[in-house]
Amino acid sequence: MAPAVSSFSQDVCSLPVSGAISSTVIGFSAGTVIRDDNCERIKLARALNDLGLKVTAVAILCDDPRVWDAMETSGSPCPIGGSIGDAARRAWWQLYPERFRKLYGQDFVLSVRLTPTGGK
Repeated sequence: MAPAVSSFSQDVCSLPVSGAISSTVIGFSAGTVIRDDNCERIKLARALNDLGLKVTAVAILCDDPRVWDAMETSGSPCPIGGSIGDAARRAWWQLYPERFRKLYGQDFVLSVRLTPTGGK
C-alpha cells in the first residue's frame, strides 16, 4: 500500500507524491512532498501587490529569469537596490552585463540617456 500524503488545502504550493512496490515476500513504500518554487513566488508577489507594494511584488517576480528578460525587452527594467527605470537598467548592467548580451547580442553597449539640467 502506498502512503497517503495530503496537502490539506487547495491553496498550497506543494505536490504530494507516493508510491509502493511489493512482491510475495517483501514490500517498500515511500512518500514525499515536492515544493513548487514558482507557485510560491507568484503567491508572494500577489500578497505584496495586495498590500500596495507593487514595486516589491515586481522585484519578487524578477527572480525568474524569464520575467527579467520580458521586463527588460519591454522597456521596463526590474527594480534593483531601490532604483527603477533607467537607473535600475544601469545598475543591472553594472552587475550582470552578460544578461544584456544574451538578450541583445555580444556587441550590445548600454546607452546612457542625458537628463536635461534645468533649461540649460
